[in-house]
Amino acid sequence: MGLPVTVYRWDDAGAPNITTMFRSGILNVIKKCLVEGYGSKSPLGWGIAEEIVGERITFSTAGATGFARIGSNSVSSYASMYFLTGSEFTPPSTLSKLGNFKFFQPGSNENAWILIGTSKGFYFQTWRIGANNNAREISLINGQCIWVGEIDSFFAPDPFAMTSVCNNLNSSDTSGTKNESIGASDNGWWANRFYDLDNSGQYAEYKIGHGFVAAAGTDWQKNAGTPESTGVPIMLQDVIIRGGGNPYDLDYYNKTQANSLTRPFVRGKLPGLFRLSCCLFSDQPWPTIYNANGVDYYCVPSEYGVTTMIKLDSWYD
Repeated sequence: MGLPVTVYRWDDAGAPNITTMFRSGILNVIKKCLVEGYGSKSPLGWGIAEEIVGERITFSTAGATGFARIGSNSVSSYASMYFLTGSEFTPPSTLSKLGNFKFFQPGSNENAWILIGTSKGFYFQTWRIGANNNAREISLINGQCIWVGEIDSFFAPDPFAMTSVCNNLNSSDTSGTKNESIGASDNGWWANRFYDLDNSGQYAEYKIGHGFVAAAGTDWQKNAGTPESTGVPIMLQDVIIRGGGNPYDLDYYNKTQANSLTRPFVRGKLPGLFRLSCCLFSDQPWPTIYNANGVDYYCVPSEYGVTTMIKLDSWYD
């Protein structure tokens, strides 16, 4: 049985506001959604392993099976926020079995937010109130959507399922200049580092994988309208976490990843995230919720419209 999904939005009754995207405001929003709740909405059930008020918080998933440190080195507005995940935490302040840093850069005209999550993971996005479509109207540093939490691993138990996914890098982004989004992600993007299942301390860099190759700008894609208005049927495909090389690459014990029990080539999938077979919805008002076969999906904006959607009923089914 899957975990129920809760959607938190800036326009909920009692929702916290983010004033010009200061780090303290972003931290407060995430803390309210994960730990405290607001208005009539209960929190997702995460915990706090450590907090430096206004600067950073290290959150723990329900059951403390993973940890996520979220913070910034800047007090200025629209500061770059860093997200760092680990599978172990030792007080005080020590995260280990780390993934790579992922930076999240709010846009200078964004004043709205949405967080979609469960007790094990969440997607977080900032956007602009009054934006009349799902296409980015300005540079790629805006409108980011980031995943933080445990992937839906195909190997249970997976003690190293915790990760963050946003930027197309196979190393830590310490500059805050690479600011892509899950909404623009493509087949072959780097995801993050994952540790081997046998707790040996070895790791490998993994990628995003799906069957729809081109994310934007090709003739076969459309970026306006809906499936109903265009007549274009859409197909949804899981977003897979796969090895960064080939299935015949060797693991630490010289077995091919295709046959590895410690470093499997296909590790799992991003919970609730689906890639569309085409690009649509760019002329639809944000946030767009689309119903397909009785299930609601949040349409994640990108530069060209929507190529990615988040399922809103349950994950880890």
